[in-house]
Amino acid sequence: MTGYDINVSRDLLPELLGNQDGLAKLVESVLNQILEAQVSESLGADRHERSEERQDYRNGYRVRTLYTRVGPVTLQVPQTRDGSFSTDIFKRYQRSKWLCGRGLKGVMFVMSDGHGGLVEAAAKHFQGARWQRCQVHLMRNLLGHSSTKVRADVAASAKLVFQAPDMVEARRRKEFMETFAKSAPKAVACMEAGFEDAMAVMVLPEKYRRRLRTTNMQGRLIEEVCRRERVIRIFPNDASALRLIGALLAEKNEDW
Repeated sequence: MTGYDINVSRDLLPELLGNQDGLAKLVESVLNQILEAQVSESLGADRHERSEERQDYRNGYRVRTLYTRVGPVTLQVPQTRDGSFSTDIFKRYQRSKWLCGRGLKGVMFVMSDGHGGLVEAAAKHFQGARWQRCQVHLMRNLLGHSSTKVRADVAASAKLVFQAPDMVEARRRKEFMETFAKSAPKAVACMEAGFEDAMAVMVLPEKYRRRLRTTNMQGRLIEEVCRRERVIRIFPNDASALRLIGALLAEKNEDW
């Protein structure tokens, strides 16, 4: 088991002994230090360190809220240029009270549009899972912020970004979006804000990316469930409905 050197600030001690908020701050400090240690291990080098073993470079942080028994804590999750860094630090806290009772567990990847309520629910109930912003919905947002005159060009540029073979190339292609800084400034800002989440799928093996970069597959699955339900129309009991849905999901699982 990997060990980590953890430093506790003297300023935390009075709060730790005084109330539960102090305990939450202690957990927050420890976990953030562990994240820093983990990204250094992943990269093969500490921050600003020159090393022949270095695999990649840091690329800022993503703020995540972790809901623990001592209260919510704010984590600064390190990002890398190629997007390959991931951590299992969330797994022990991952839970979904409204679905776990039905057997849902081990959620690793969540896809949705950028609706704030969905994003918040995914972060709260599937902690540790990576959230993928649907690229189709982001494309619609981009075009909604573009005039008719440049809409086709914006779509073509965005499509090149989404189809990039890796994160390094995706970031290089994203720079071309700056050519629309004057003609479609809101579209450029929208791409900048949604880029990292829309490219989260790049951490997965290439063979899965096409299916999981959008919510299209989910939509088609729901449509198929509804189609079969309309054929039967009336189910004798809940178990019969579950058998139908289960059989359909089993078919999809075999396709994978």
